[in-house]
Amino acid sequence: MCIYSLKDQFEVLKNLQIPYNIELKKRIQGSLNGQYVYTALNDFFITKGNSIHVVCLDIYVNDTFVTQARGDGLIISTPTGSTAYCLSAGGPLIQNRVPCIALVPICPLSLSFRPLILPLDVKISIKMNANSRGEGVVICDGQVQYDFKRNDCFDIIPSKNDVRFVVPPAHQDLDWVIKLQRMLNWNSRFQQPRD
Repeated sequence: MCIYSLKDQFEVLKNLQIPYNIELKKRIQGSLNGQYVYTALNDFFITKGNSIHVVCLDIYVNDTFVTQARGDGLIISTPTGSTAYCLSAGGPLIQNRVPCIALVPICPLSLSFRPLILPLDVKISIKMNANSRGEGVVICDGQVQYDFKRNDCFDIIPSKNDVRFVVPPAHQDLDWVIKLQRMLNWNSRFQQPRD
C-alpha cells in the first residue's frame, strides 16, 4: 500500500530537497520445479485458474509438511502485498517493517485452515498433490503466470534484494496507520439515508 495517492506524487517529488528516509521493502523469490521464475514485491498466488475443480496443495515449511490446502488456491504475501488480494481473501494487515510472509487460503474447503504468518527467513514449498482433481496457475505480482500441474513444486524464499522507497522522515509508521484509518473507515458508523 502506497502512503501517497497518485495526485500527490508531484508534490512529494518537488519536496525531495527536504530530508527523507529510505524505507526497505522485502521481496520474495519464487521458483517452479527448481527454476527461478520471479521476484515479487507483493505476492504469489496459486489458483485453480479456469478449472471447475478445487486444487489440492501440499504445504511445506523448511521441508517439513505443514498441511494440505484444498480450495480455490493459496496466497503467499509479503507485508507490502498484505493490503491487496491477501486482505480481500481474509488475510491480515501487516505493517511493512514486520519481516514475515503470510499464507492465506482462497476459499478453503476446511474451516480449520486459517491464514498463517511465518518468519521471512523460511523456505515455503507448495506442491500440487498428485491426486488433485484440478490443476492451476501460479501468478506472480498479478503480472506473470505459469501453469501449475500435478506433482509440480513452487518454492518461495526471501529475496536478497530489497526495494527502496523514499519516505518523509518520521512518517513511515504513522502514515501507514493514517492511510489505513482513511481507507477502512475504522470506527465509523455507516449512515443509512433517511427517507
